[in-house]
Amino acid sequence: MRLYFIAALTDFVQVLFLFAATRYIAEHQQDAMPLGILGACNFVAYAVSCGISGHLSDRFGRRRLVVLGSLVFVIAFTVALRSLDPPLVYVAVVLSGTAAGMVFPPVMALITAGQVSGDHGRAASAPIVAFCIWWNVGVFFGQSSGGLLFQVGPEACLYTALTAGVIIAPLILSVRRRPPAAIPVDKTRRSEPKNTAGPRSFAVTAWLANLSGAFTASLIIFIFPKLATSLEIPSSTHGFMLAAMRAVVIGMYILLHFSQFWRHRMWPSFAAQSVAVFGLLLLAMGKTAPLLTAGLMCAGVMTGYIYFTGIFYSTTSFHHERKGLASGIHEGTYAIGFTGGALGGAYLVSVAGIRAPFEMSIAVLLSLMVVQLLTRMIVIGRMNQTRVEPLRGTPGSR
Repeated sequence: MRLYFIAALTDFVQVLFLFAATRYIAEHQQDAMPLGILGACNFVAYAVSCGISGHLSDRFGRRRLVVLGSLVFVIAFTVALRSLDPPLVYVAVVLSGTAAGMVFPPVMALITAGQVSGDHGRAASAPIVAFCIWWNVGVFFGQSSGGLLFQVGPEACLYTALTAGVIIAPLILSVRRRPPAAIPVDKTRRSEPKNTAGPRSFAVTAWLANLSGAFTASLIIFIFPKLATSLEIPSSTHGFMLAAMRAVVIGMYILLHFSQFWRHRMWPSFAAQSVAVFGLLLLAMGKTAPLLTAGLMCAGVMTGYIYFTGIFYSTTSFHHERKGLASGIHEGTYAIGFTGGALGGAYLVSVAGIRAPFEMSIAVLLSLMVVQLLTRMIVIGRMNQTRVEPLRGTPGSR
């Protein structure tokens, strides 16, 4: 339970800080590029940190990385309290992204330590759905409370985040060390389709899908505040609009955990991404809070689907000794998508208007869907070729 609470606290402090920083810059800066740079700084740092900490946590201890991440959070928010204006805020978001990257891969590896490699039943997804719900609860309260606290002042957001960040270190130290107990294989699960290219191939396509989901989510975090302020939407309403999207994401996690239809199939992923395309159309054209909220909720369908399936295939397809690395790759590809969305969206705002990033995101999603399909076809072709070639010339094969 404490590991899940750490996941919730980590996203709570991250989102609370990012809400305060993005809303502050949107209100005080005419140019959107500072928002894009802010997002790029945060998620480049997160991507690098995830890749490194995931590997280090497998070798040198996962609790140590989490404690260090908690300390870096404290430093980040202390820097932000001095100023939310560029360039000092960029230093703060780099530190914050680095801290989150130190916490998440080790925590994900600890939570899924009991999974049986290759087991894709409901028992294997139980810790994943709990993890996803908990960290999204942190996002939900970070966004909703962020809008209310920001009305008091951005400092209220930062002091709250600082207090929550301090709690992470004693929580992880209170978690007892124990060898992972294997989760019993779910004998009622459906067997994998015979034409699959193996679980790890789904992890690869899921990492590609992360680029789509994160690209869109990045626009919502770093560019949507500019749209909200241009339409004179209050910060409290802005926060609850984002929280509504997060409620959809949590609902998707629960649906995926208690269903089987999506496992080892590509079409559900394409369906979720298609719903997001419709949501982006609403964001590109909507002018009222209800219409924009509907667009955000449609984007939440894809965000929830892609993240849950990505972490499911990443953690169930690798042995315990490599879960930290697999989790780091999953989070790293997600961070790359966030970086591209933040920078590309900010540039488009400056040259083509506030709606252009959401229009561009539609093209990006459709293009990456094609890439995912082609990648899947290539992987299946190579796997089938590998299965056939050893039979050629084998004695007794006639």
